[in-house]
Amino acid sequence: MEFIAPGRGRGPADRLGLAVQLCTLPWLGFVPADVGAVPPAAVARLSERLRILVGELGRYGAREQTRSTHLQQVARYLGWRSVGELERKELEEFLLARAMEHDSPSLLFRLACEHLISSRVIRPGVVTLLERVAAARAAARGLGRPPTEHGCLPNPACLNRPKPTAGAVRGRRRSATAQRCGG
Repeated sequence: MEFIAPGRGRGPADRLGLAVQLCTLPWLGFVPADVGAVPPAAVARLSERLRILVGELGRYGAREQTRSTHLQQVARYLGWRSVGELERKELEEFLLARAMEHDSPSLLFRLACEHLISSRVIRPGVVTLLERVAAARAAARGLGRPPTEHGCLPNPACLNRPKPTAGAVRGRRRSATAQRCGG
């Protein structure tokens, strides 16, 4: 990594902080504000490979500007981008499509995070992403797909499927209900 090399005028703390960001972004889809909160085992391994003392990370990013500038450099190096208008629209469309099948906020949040990672888009803050999830759920309900008694949205492919008869075995009835709910 050319911008972690000691000859670039960066001290040990900056080099270790950059390395943590390089490893964290592809793994989590974002870099925590407190870079020092990463697991100690991960920091130990990075510091060993870079031949930097583990304690140097505590001195990293005293200025917020340093951390944000480094994040921009890391994102550019790894081919990631911040959420712009296009990425926001793609995320909204992705969430709406998933909300048409599922009404679980935690599932939609997890799917959104996975989508952003696979698209190499830096995840926005948790509150922002939860607002997008809530908007997608509301839009899905507004399109005439109220949640079932189990809290999930009906699977459009299963809407015309006949309902189980009253004499059906209880397990089959549960299975049919799960299929209509997409589960």
